[in-house]
Amino acid sequence: MLSTIALELTDSTGQPMRADTHLGQRIGGQVDVRDVTAANLIDEAATWGIRRRAASAVVTETLEQVLAAIPSIPGDARVLAVIREQADRIRRG
Repeated sequence: MLSTIALELTDSTGQPMRADTHLGQRIGGQVDVRDVTAANLIDEAATWGIRRRAASAVVTETLEQVLAAIPSIPGDARVLAVIREQADRIRRG
């Protein structure tokens, strides 16, 4: 979910295109990946019968692990920056 918005897409003529940020399934009521927050992820988990406290712990830990891993991951710096920004935005909610 984090890296899809970092794709540099082009059409058949080579012209830049924006990545589709519309989710196939709502997450906590959100339909655009750029609008999803940690609270939305926790709300979604609760609808699946997962306790809010457990969901909160998983969401928090996952975001912290993603953010901690980024500096040591080799790869496209632009893509990693977008992932970092998205994870940070989700965490801040």
